[in-house]
Amino acid sequence: MRLSVPKGKNLLIFDFDGTIASLAVDWGALKRTMQSHFPSIDFSSLNRGIGQMCDRCSPSEIACGFNLLHRAEIAKLEQLVTNDPINAFIREHKDSYTFAICSSNTHATIIAVLRHLHLEDVFSIVVGSDDCPILKPHPDALLLILKMIGIPASQAYFFGNASEDLQAGTQAGVETQLI
Repeated sequence: MRLSVPKGKNLLIFDFDGTIASLAVDWGALKRTMQSHFPSIDFSSLNRGIGQMCDRCSPSEIACGFNLLHRAEIAKLEQLVTNDPINAFIREHKDSYTFAICSSNTHATIIAVLRHLHLEDVFSIVVGSDDCPILKPHPDALLLILKMIGIPASQAYFFGNASEDLQAGTQAGVETQLI
């Protein structure tokens, strides 16, 4: 896989799970766990359930929910599958671009895996589900990254692996490539 970046792009934003690495998570079991802890919230869509959890629950309940997510995400870290071509591209271009991550995974999970991959110092900004709980396909997390870096969407490029990434990029005005 060969990545190409259009001219004029200064910020490269990557989705995390499925793009930089693939976590070995039993998503069905995680949804059931979340449903049992938050019975009034529909976790049939994990992203939608997380949004509802953040809207309806107390701060301590929200912290508990994100802790459950994080533990499930890193439970099988030894089974992590890395996307070596993507990671080689990131290492090769670490001094040429500003790098960020926009993900539905928890911030702590992303940082733990970046440390495992020796990439933690490459990414200037990491936005996870607990940083911006209005998740993709909504553009909020991408817009937050643009605001934090202080550049217009026209100077950013987003790499993702799912239709939600494409939708979020389009809505944020960030050119997006599915990989």
